[in-house]
Amino acid sequence: AGLSKIVNLCLAQLTKQREIFPPEKKPAIERLVHLLNLLQAVYEFEVFRQYYPQRSLDSDITSMVKKSTSGWYTIQKAFLAPTVQNPVTQTTQLTELVRLVKDDLVASKHFYDHHFQERVKVPYFHIAFEEYDRLLCSEVKEQMEVLAENLKTSNDTDEEKEKLSAELFRLFLAVIELKKYFDQLEDEQRAKMEFSNHMSWFGAVVKNWMDVAESKGIQMVKKAVTLDTFRKITDDLKYSTSAVDVAVTMNQVVKFWEHLGRIDPETDFARMTKVMDSIVAIVRSYCEHTISRLESHGHFSAKEDEADVADELCVALNNLDFTEQNLEDIPAKLCWNDVAKQLPENGEERAKTTLGTLMTSCTEDINNYIGKIVRQAVNIMRGGVNKLTLESLTKMEGPGEVMDAMDGLMTYMARNLTMLCNEVRPSTFKIVLRELWPLVMDSLLQATVDNPKWQESTQRLGKTYYSKLEKMIKILVDFFECNGQGLTQDELDIAAYRNMQEYITLYCATNTDLVRRYYAQIVEEQNTMDVHKSEYGSVTVLVSYFKAKETLLVHSEYPPVKLGSLQRSQMCFATRSDVLFFTNALLLL
Repeated sequence: AGLSKIVNLCLAQLTKQREIFPPEKKPAIERLVHLLNLLQAVYEFEVFRQYYPQRSLDSDITSMVKKSTSGWYTIQKAFLAPTVQNPVTQTTQLTELVRLVKDDLVASKHFYDHHFQERVKVPYFHIAFEEYDRLLCSEVKEQMEVLAENLKTSNDTDEEKEKLSAELFRLFLAVIELKKYFDQLEDEQRAKMEFSNHMSWFGAVVKNWMDVAESKGIQMVKKAVTLDTFRKITDDLKYSTSAVDVAVTMNQVVKFWEHLGRIDPETDFARMTKVMDSIVAIVRSYCEHTISRLESHGHFSAKEDEADVADELCVALNNLDFTEQNLEDIPAKLCWNDVAKQLPENGEERAKTTLGTLMTSCTEDINNYIGKIVRQAVNIMRGGVNKLTLESLTKMEGPGEVMDAMDGLMTYMARNLTMLCNEVRPSTFKIVLRELWPLVMDSLLQATVDNPKWQESTQRLGKTYYSKLEKMIKILVDFFECNGQGLTQDELDIAAYRNMQEYITLYCATNTDLVRRYYAQIVEEQNTMDVHKSEYGSVTVLVSYFKAKETLLVHSEYPPVKLGSLQRSQMCFATRSDVLFFTNALLLL
C-alpha cells in the first residue's frame, strides 16, 4: 500500500508536470528526472509486481501523459475563449491555441522526450502529439468547414470578409509551423493521425486567399508608385524604389504558393496557374499606374521648344525592364516544370502551353507600355526636331557645308540619344531609334515635299541645293545606323524615307535620266494593264540586235508570228545612232 501511494503521488505530479517541472528551469527538470527514476525503481520491486500485477510502468506513464496533455489543452482553450463570439474571434482563438500547442510540442521534443525515453521507455513526444491530434486537429477541421462556408454565404461587408480571410491565413501559417514537428514523427505514426490531411482543411478558402493576395499586391503596387520619386537608386541600379517593391510583392506571392504546400498534381497545377495569374495582374497594374503617374506629372505633354527627355522617363523604362526580368524568374521559383512533369495524360504539354500563353501575354503588355513611354519620349522631341530641321534647311541655302548647317539638329538629337543610350537597356534604346527615325523623316517631308512655299523658294537654287539635301539624308542615315549598332537598312527603309529619296532623285536627275524614268514608268503601267480590256489594243513586236553591224532590227506582224516564219522583207533596219530612238519607241508600245 505504501508503494502504491508513492506511485500515485508521483503520477499525480506528472499530470501537472508543465507547472511543476517547467522546461525553462533546470532544477525542475532535474527533479523530474529523479521522479522518473523513482517510478522506474518502484515498478521493478518484486513485492510491487506481486501486489499489483496488472499495473505496468509504460501504461501508467502513458495514461498520465495523455491526462496531463488533455488537461493543459482544456485550460488553455478556456483561457483563450473570446468574450464576443463571431467567426473572426473564433479563428483567432484557434490560431493562438495552435501556436501554444506548437510551443508545448517544442518543449516536449527538446526537454521531456529524451528523459522519458531513457528512464521509463515512454515516447513522450509521440503520445503528446497523438493527444493533440485527437483534441486540436479534429476541432480545427470542423471549424474550418463552418468558417469557409461563412466566408462564401455571409452578408458581411467586404472588409469583414477580408479580416476573416486574413485571420484564416494566420491560422494556416500556424498549422504549417506545427507541421514541422509532425514531420519528426515516424511514418507509421503520422499515417494514423488526422493531421496527415491538414492541407485539405483549407482547400475551400485557398481561392479566397489567392484573390486577397492579388488584391493586396495591386494595392501595394499602387502605393509604391505613388510614393516613388522616379529617381534611380544608384548609377549601377538605374531603376527606382517602386520596381524593387514590385519584385518584393511578386516574391511574396511566390512565398504564399510555397506555404500552400503540395496536395496532388492537378490541384497543385490549378493553384500554381492561379498564382501566376495573380502575378501577371500585379505586373499589369504596375505598368498602368506607372503610365498614369507619368501622365499626371506632365511627362507625356508635347513640347514646342527644344525640350529634352526627362530622367523620369528613363527611370520608368528601366522599371518596366527590371519588372520583366523578374517576371521571367517566376516560373522557376514556382517549380512549374516539376509540377508539370507529375501531371497525367500529356499534362506536361498542357502546362507548357498555359505558361507560354501567360508569359507571352504579359511580356507583350509590358513591351506595349514600354513602347508607349518611348513614343511619348520621342514626341517630346517633336517640337525641337521640327524647328531645327527647318533651320538646317534654311542654312543650307547659303554657301556653307551641310554638316555646319545641321549642327543644331544633330547636337540636339545627339544630346538626348546619348542620355537615353547611357540610361536605358540596349533593347529599349533600339526602340527609341525606331520611333525617332520616322519622326525625323516626317519632319523633313513636311518641310520640303509637303510644303509648296518652300519648293517655290528653292527652285532658284537648282541641283546644288538638292545635292546638299541628299547629303543631309545620308548624314542622318549614318547617324541612326550608329556604326552598325543602331538601325538596320530594313528598319531605315520606311515610306517617308523612300519618299524623300524619290523626291531628291527626281530633282537631281539629268534630262536623260528623267526620260528613262518616264519610259520605265510607262512600262510599269503597261505591265499592270489587262491587254484584253485596254482601250489601246495590243501589238506583237520582235526585236533583234546585230552587234557586228551595230544594227537593231524591229519587226511587227498581225497576228503574232513565230520566229521561224519571218521574211527579210518584213524587217526594218536602224543605225547605231537610232538605237535609243527605237528602244524608246518600243517602250512606248
